[in-house]
Order: sequence, then C-alpha cells, then structure tokens
Amino acid sequence: MIPYRRVTPAGPWGPVQDAWAGAGRVVVYGAAEAWATDALTALSAEETARVRAQRSAAARGRFLASRRLLRHTVGTLLAVPWTGVRLARTPLGRPVLPDRPDIGISLSHTGGLLAVAVSALGPVGVDTERAGRPTGPELAGRVCAPGELLHLAGLPARDHADAVLRLWTLKEAYVKALGTGLRVSLRGIGFDAIGGPSPSGPRGWSFTTREVRVYIDGDAGDAGGAGTSYHVSAAHLTSAHATAARTAWSRTIPAPTAPAPAPVPALADRPGDTAAGRAGNTAAGRRLSSRSAAGSS
Repeated sequence: MIPYRRVTPAGPWGPVQDAWAGAGRVVVYGAAEAWATDALTALSAEETARVRAQRSAAARGRFLASRRLLRHTVGTLLAVPWTGVRLARTPLGRPVLPDRPDIGISLSHTGGLLAVAVSALGPVGVDTERAGRPTGPELAGRVCAPGELLHLAGLPARDHADAVLRLWTLKEAYVKALGTGLRVSLRGIGFDAIGGPSPSGPRGWSFTTREVRVYIDGDAGDAGGAGTSYHVSAAHLTSAHATAARTAWSRTIPAPTAPAPAPVPALADRPGDTAAGRAGNTAAGRRLSSRSAAGSS
C-alpha cells in the first residue's frame, strides 16, 4: 500500500522522506488551516489567474494552501527549494512537474483537509471526501457499478453512505491518475472488497483507502478534540505496468523551460508490487460525475 503521512509546514518530514525512499510513493495530508497563506510568490501566471477566478475567499485560501503543501512536499522529496518547484497542467487538467516529467503528482482538497500524492514510479491519483457526508441514491446511481450497488444494498444504513463515499474517492483517484478528465464513466469502473484498506479495482492498478482525521488546532490534537474525519483514497500503477505506461504518460507533459534538478536517488522496490493485477474493468462514458475528474488541481 502507498504510505500515508500527516504533516504541518514544520513537519515532521523525516517520516515522509523515509516512506518515499522505501516505497517510491507517498500520500501527504494535513489541515488546510495549518497551510493557509495570503500569497505564494512561486505561483505561475496560470495559477494566479485561477486564484483570482475563485468565487470566495475560502476557495482562494484552499487553492493557495494546497499549492503550498504540494510545493513543500515536492521540494522536500527532491531536495530542491520549494519556491523553485514549477507546476503546470496537461490539456485535460492533470497537474504535472514540467521540470521532472518522471515524477507523478496529484492533489485534492475538501473542506478542512488537503492531500497530495507524489510518485517516482508512474502516474498517481489522490482524492478526498469528508466522512459522514450525507449521500442519496442519486450519487450512488452516478458513481457505482451494478455489482457495487448490489453490495451496497446489503449494508446496514449506517455504513451505506461511507461505502459510497469511499467508492467515489477511489474512482476519482483512479481517473485523476489516468489523466483523462471526465471522459471515463465512474459507473464503468468496478471494485471488489471495498470494505478494506486495499480494495481490488481495475487490472494493473493498486488502490489504498484510509480514514484520516484533522484538527482545527493543528496536529497536536491527537489527545483531545474530536477533529473531523475524511476518506482519502489513492491509485497508482503496479510495478509490472508502470514502466510501459510511464513512457506514454510522460509524452503529455509540457517540456521543461529550465534546467531540471538532479535525478532522484535510486529507490528500493516496494514490497507487494509484484502481486497479481487487480480485477475490474473501465469503460468510456458520458459525464456522470458533477466533480472535475482532474480534481482539485
């Protein structure tokens, strides 16, 4: 499974670096409040325009905080100044590092939570939703495959909503990793064993879903305060498929206009990446999800 690590601007970054060195991938998350900033001098012209287009101060704040977390994470992992980390987007909206096309990135922000995924082993996607958020049959109908609907029908009412939310985040994370935008029908993506931390989904991909908690007063709240729980799901290629897919994937990334930083040190093989591919299927379809499949980018 891809490692998850919680951070504030002060860290701790050691566990994040250790996870990266051992697995080649990591999901980093934290409270949006902790990463709040009034401005980022590192913003590109495109990002500045997107900030100005946000309809509320809260939306602008989440956008800025998410870019701060993403740049800090990439800078820490690649041993470069975070203010020098350039971000761009593919025509379909996938966030990329134009100076490091070999590194996959993804981000998501929902309410008080920010999440970032970084991978040296190919495309990666991450998505978040607040646990306990009310859901209705309309959402399940837009998101779930027929077999998933049968599974959901057998769940107690208290578990139904969160199961739908987990499936939603898993599928959004997968679509983000594909980089296809809204060209994939979420109902055409099938998952099995969705109740565990490592559900089985489309063949050749590995999935992880976890419930994490953030606190208004920062990361010192473990011993007190209820905090807010969120579902965080990540998708990445298994090692058997990553090399071939990465070649085609990197062709969609804008060419660098500045010298690239030094290469990432060799990474240890991730245990478990040689497991058999995941079962499932994907199908192109019409726009059924109201959210951006490029997602919070």
